[in-house]
Amino acid sequence: MSHIARQVSAEDFYKFDLIFAMDNSNFLNLKKLCPDPNLLNKLHLILEMKDVPDPYIGGAAGFENVIDLLEASVDRVLKKFFR
Repeated sequence: MSHIARQVSAEDFYKFDLIFAMDNSNFLNLKKLCPDPNLLNKLHLILEMKDVPDPYIGGAAGFENVIDLLEASVDRVLKKFFR
């Protein structure tokens, strides 16, 4: 399976149940993009209370740190949204 990255669109708020932002800046931009205030409940920070750091800072260790943070967040996301 191949994956293609793309920008989030306003239509994605209708198409998807959950939309995760990696940091507060992304979150605020996505919030502005949301076409309907009633759909804002679909938008969440992946780490809840903190930003995912830029993996390009810190070389290979920076990428390892980010993957560790994201893997650890999966359990929380599953428990919160898919009980």
